[in-house]
Amino acid sequence: MAYSTLPSELHLLIAEFLAESPDSEDAFNALARTNRTFYMQYNPFLYRYHVASHSKQPPAPAFHWSAKNGRHDTLVRLLDAGAEPYHPRIWQEKPMSTGWTGLRPLHPARLAAEKGHVRFLEAIFDWEQEDPGSAGSFGSRLGKRGYSVLFAGAALNNHLPVVQMLLARGVDPWGKNTLFLSQGVRLQKFSSELLQVLLDDARHREHLQPFTNWEPVHMALRYAVEQAQDIEATRIILTTGVNVNFLYSDDPMIVVRRPLHYCHQPDLYRLLLEAGADPNIDNNDRWGALSSAVGNCHMQAGRYPISAEAKGRRWERIQLLFRYGADPARAGGGWALHGALRDADYGLADLLADKGARISVVELSDADQARLHRAVEEREWDTVMELTPVNWSMEGYAGPGLMKDACNRTFPDCEYWANDVSATDTCAELETYFDATVAELHAWNPSLLEDYCVLIEGWSYCVEGPAVTVTAAASTTTNTAIPVVIFTEVTDFVNSTILAAATATSASATTVTTTSTAIYSGGVPSPTQSGLVGTCNAYYYVIHFLSS
Repeated sequence: MAYSTLPSELHLLIAEFLAESPDSEDAFNALARTNRTFYMQYNPFLYRYHVASHSKQPPAPAFHWSAKNGRHDTLVRLLDAGAEPYHPRIWQEKPMSTGWTGLRPLHPARLAAEKGHVRFLEAIFDWEQEDPGSAGSFGSRLGKRGYSVLFAGAALNNHLPVVQMLLARGVDPWGKNTLFLSQGVRLQKFSSELLQVLLDDARHREHLQPFTNWEPVHMALRYAVEQAQDIEATRIILTTGVNVNFLYSDDPMIVVRRPLHYCHQPDLYRLLLEAGADPNIDNNDRWGALSSAVGNCHMQAGRYPISAEAKGRRWERIQLLFRYGADPARAGGGWALHGALRDADYGLADLLADKGARISVVELSDADQARLHRAVEEREWDTVMELTPVNWSMEGYAGPGLMKDACNRTFPDCEYWANDVSATDTCAELETYFDATVAELHAWNPSLLEDYCVLIEGWSYCVEGPAVTVTAAASTTTNTAIPVVIFTEVTDFVNSTILAAATATSASATTVTTTSTAIYSGGVPSPTQSGLVGTCNAYYYVIHFLSS
């Protein structure tokens, strides 16, 4: 009797028997393709077998395959066969310390959103366990955070249909996680249509009002003009009516910045000015639109020659500002003029002086200030530079005025400053670049910790000043029977092997040499700290922000 003529019950019994073989799945697949009858009989069994064989480490490979390729029909069969979308490996059931539950990174729903598969997502949202005690459909269990994760994943991959489907289902993506908007603009991930849809939705949300001062949209505007330099994205953002004079920071320890200050391209400059950017809003003869347009107010200013192309763009920006009513006395004309002179751009300096730019240095005597004004009027630029501190037009200038508390953290007789320090700059880099010693940096910068050199982003640091006398530290020799305790500071671990290799060891020597320099005073736990064992000989010092 032919196998195909056997009753279907015998086919299934044979299938159950063959299922005990670890290689039976391939055999079943081959048999199911023999004819339509076998396909209808064995296909449901194959799904159940596939899910069961991967129950210990879900999701089953077919679950991921269906998400990646958008096969919602395969998804339905897998769910009917017992595929578990709530397994702890892909689903967080109990609230974590942050309070969230739901999708883990490996969940197929996240992959489907990132791939743009609308029908797959709709199928899994509407799926509900047959168990009467279930908590509802998958979509009802996602929660706001789950939907926000899917929304951001779809948006950052420019999948407009998924975004529109989620919005139609009532998803509000503008909760705690709104960084995807500015990041998408910065990385140019959004099409013009998608960006318009996102902004239109945000603009009509009551909890985001007043929308014109909503910070995420202003961060998107900043990245559009500063990093992406995207004219179309800038135009779309401006049509929403955002405050084009938005103040990104009012911290007195750093210079204030507005959209115009981040802009470098003349075409984008023109867009901002046409939208109402006010070049005189800062009302300051040092920091403002003009000084920002000159663009050399950072720590490397003057150390590298500016190209002819950059000078051309700068000239065009300055001309635009004057065309839109820039007043040097209110738009940073003093810094702009001095910055042009530092770059030896005398044509630009002549233009700024012709428009009324003046340099006023409060440290100068009345006689020297009068002499400085005459030098500007008569275009005696060498005299101007002789009378003005070289760092006067840099962001970290420590004189009275813009940097309110600068005198409390800087050296009064500093001759040169490192300005615009970023989060990644280090003291070692300052030493190398400016040929300064650790002792000099500490002497010229009282704000630096006595025993540990840490730079603060946005601050300025003196890198050239009066000579510093370094006294050699006296050493003493002490005899003791107690093992030496060694503190090991580890700033970066690549893996656990490196961590194990970096552990400190106790020294058995009885001679200890000490100096007058303290080591991490107040920061490193002592052997008598509460909670430590008394027999410990080695300590690991955890640096701030170092995650275990």
